[in-house]
Amino acid sequence: MSNYQLTQSMTMSMNGVIARNTCLSALPAFANFLEGTKSVSLQRESELLQRPKMVDVPFFRQLYPAHTTCDKLSKPNSNRLPIEILRLIFVLCAAKPASLPPDRKEPRLVIAHVCSQWRTIAFETADLWSDIVLQPARRRNPLRDSEMTKVWLARGRDYPMTLQTWVPSYGRFPGWSWVIDPIKDLIVPYASRVRALNLTLPYTQVRQLLSFAPGSFPLLQELDLVVGYRTVDHKLGWSATATSFQHSPLRNVVFDLPGQYDPQILGLPWSHLKKIHLLTSPISASSCHTLLRCSSSLEELIAEIQCIDDQTIREAANMTPISLPYLRSLCITLEKPENFMLFLGPLHLIKIHNFEIRCAFQLQWLPEFYIDLLWHSLHSVERFCIQDEPDLRIWAKNDVSLDIGILLERMPSLKELYLQPGVYFFPATLDGVSTSRLIPVLETWNFSVHPDQVQQVVAMLEVRCQAGTRDSSRQTYTKDQSGKDHILPPISRLKNVQLRCPEPGIGPANSLRLNKVRRCGVRVQVVVSS
Repeated sequence: MSNYQLTQSMTMSMNGVIARNTCLSALPAFANFLEGTKSVSLQRESELLQRPKMVDVPFFRQLYPAHTTCDKLSKPNSNRLPIEILRLIFVLCAAKPASLPPDRKEPRLVIAHVCSQWRTIAFETADLWSDIVLQPARRRNPLRDSEMTKVWLARGRDYPMTLQTWVPSYGRFPGWSWVIDPIKDLIVPYASRVRALNLTLPYTQVRQLLSFAPGSFPLLQELDLVVGYRTVDHKLGWSATATSFQHSPLRNVVFDLPGQYDPQILGLPWSHLKKIHLLTSPISASSCHTLLRCSSSLEELIAEIQCIDDQTIREAANMTPISLPYLRSLCITLEKPENFMLFLGPLHLIKIHNFEIRCAFQLQWLPEFYIDLLWHSLHSVERFCIQDEPDLRIWAKNDVSLDIGILLERMPSLKELYLQPGVYFFPATLDGVSTSRLIPVLETWNFSVHPDQVQQVVAMLEVRCQAGTRDSSRQTYTKDQSGKDHILPPISRLKNVQLRCPEPGIGPANSLRLNKVRRCGVRVQVVVSS
């Protein structure tokens, strides 16, 4: 019992027994108490022996000198990653363009402040510093922001660069300026590295950019050039031919420039362009024809056309077709509706997916003309849009040549239809749409309806919505007049429907029926024109 030290409770118990002069009678009880304490201590000692012992690191190194990875195990997992993997992670974490001057939450700054290793790797990753958005200068310390911006740009070294300029939506105001000059400090030193430009500049700086020497942008592939807000210090367009982009490998071009000018003076490599957006003042039809004839690789075109002049009318008779084999999207805005067929007629469209014509006036509804124009693309058209301002006080009745159904039955892939001519629906057309014989995959439909046909159109929408709930993975059969079975094509559910009708509207009864269509998940909107 000498191997075990007496605890304070044990000592107090012994003193109490001795003080009461009951030594002889208390000895058996005290012996039992000591035996119980001894058993508890032995049990605790056995539990401690069963626990794993801590490894003595110096002793472990002496015993196993080859196993020295214990230091590496104590380091973070990120420090054991290869540098190439860390660079990829940094680029993914900083996916958004860098705003200059940066704020405290800029991901590139956060990464560089983690540790010295990450800072070194981030500074050596050139693509982290090659996607730049130029912000306004801050008023506290503009000189420091300017120097920081130049340092950031230098870190990109020879990596291809993407440059953007930010302007407030309300325009330029007194005292507003960028952190550095976009032309002098940004484009001139790094023109050979620029891969994409998305610039909103004053008119004078746009003129400077267009007057660069040929071959100044050897890597430029995307160009988006806009004249900034409240910088309209011009009255007329320019006539000098631009030379900045003559030898650039441009593919996508977006111009929003004011003034009257011929697009050919921009000096672009038209034969290599795939996307052209001319969001400018209207250009002449003859200039647009010349542009399209040179752009054999074009895939997307957005332009505004002036009213058809006498020159276009004279050239239309002897004009050869303009082949556009790769054109997928065509969006034309007409200044005037007269003779618009003379502009569209020479176009040879093979694989159009998006066909859109806009006009602020009513266009003449000529379904046969559109069939001839899109003859080679009828099975590939997914979006057909004629957005004009029809006069819903005048409706054409019982004219088979104006039936919308003759156009819809030739477009099986149509998904979006914006068509608002003042034309009556033939019963066969309404029946074909409701039974999916016409436009089976249609999702969005914007059309005009006469008040006398509102009830038939609402009934058509109800049947179409019920048919749209059919499981497209299963084949459904129907019988024709001869009794033969035919497989019905899968019907897509309508998502958006807009009805446009003159006063007095559709009426309360039809409004209740349209509410049932809305419960099927269709967004229905009714527009009443006065």
